[in-house]
Amino acid sequence: MSGRLVSELRQLTNLRDFSISFNSFVGPVDLGSLTSLTSLSMENNNLSGTISTEVGSWTQLEKLVRQDNLMTGGLPSEIGSWTNIRELFMANIGMHSTIPTEIGLLQNLEKLDLGDQHFSGTIPSEVGYLTNLCKSEIPFKIMEVWQCYE
Repeated sequence: MSGRLVSELRQLTNLRDFSISFNSFVGPVDLGSLTSLTSLSMENNNLSGTISTEVGSWTQLEKLVRQDNLMTGGLPSEIGSWTNIRELFMANIGMHSTIPTEIGLLQNLEKLDLGDQHFSGTIPSEVGYLTNLCKSEIPFKIMEVWQCYE
C-alpha cells in the first residue's frame, strides 16, 4: 500500500492494535487521538514529520515499532506517560535532540532500540531506573547491547 494516511484515522478512538508496517506510506502521521492504542507498528515506510506531544495520551501503549522512517526532531518528554510500554523500537528514523529524562519513567520497558539516530548529549542517568530492560541499543559507544539471562 502507498500514499498518505487519511486524517479520518483520528476518529478511531477505540482502536487498540494498528499496523501499517512494510508499506510505502508517506507524509506526517497524526494519531495522537488514538488513546486506546496498545500496539502500533509503522516500520519501514516513508513517514515524516515530528513526533507530536499528543502521544502522551497513549497511556495504554505496550508496544511501539516506528523504525526505518524519515522522522525529525526528538522524543517528546510526554513519553513518560507510557508506563505500560514493554517494547519501544524507534531505530533509524532520523531523530535529533537528546534522550528525554522521562525515559526513566518507563519502568515496564523490556526492549528498547533507539539505534542509528543523531542524538546529542549523554545518556540520561534515569535509564538506570529501567530495571526490567533486557535488550537495548542506544546510539552511544558506551552502551550498546544488554542481554537478559535467566
